[in-house]
Amino acid sequence: MGKINEFKVVYPNQGITCRVARIPGVNENYFDWFVSNLPTPTTVWNPALIAGNIAYSHNLEVKNPFPYDFTSTYENSDKNVYLNEAEPGVFTLFCGAGNTGMIIAKYGPECTEPMCYPLIAKVVPEDLDNFYKANKKIWDITYGSEKKPATLVRFEL
Repeated sequence: MGKINEFKVVYPNQGITCRVARIPGVNENYFDWFVSNLPTPTTVWNPALIAGNIAYSHNLEVKNPFPYDFTSTYENSDKNVYLNEAEPGVFTLFCGAGNTGMIIAKYGPECTEPMCYPLIAKVVPEDLDNFYKANKKIWDITYGSEKKPATLVRFEL
């Protein structure tokens, strides 16, 4: 198999799939590590309550342990981004601990927290509207009045 340049984030309860692309020259080693773990099991996808338009998966089950520790994740990063300054659609990595990791994505323009993480990928422009729509729906289910099935995602090639 050649170099993988995209993965998909699938929202199974909404019938939405968004493509997420490698950013050439930016933390490609982290992107390659992430896609080496795909597909992932379906996982809970949580929206931030007060930080704005960000969502994440805690303890995402991975097949290959993350090769860096917390400190070296940032030291070996080509580009770290502050989520409050980043464009919508970015995917960042919070270093894993053993066989778990955490992916954090910014899905819209609003973000108040200056949280900084290694940038690993970006939603393709054609899928940004659906990415926002899917994550906004998850926010509404989690914190709003709409009560529907669990807020799940999975990552696949």
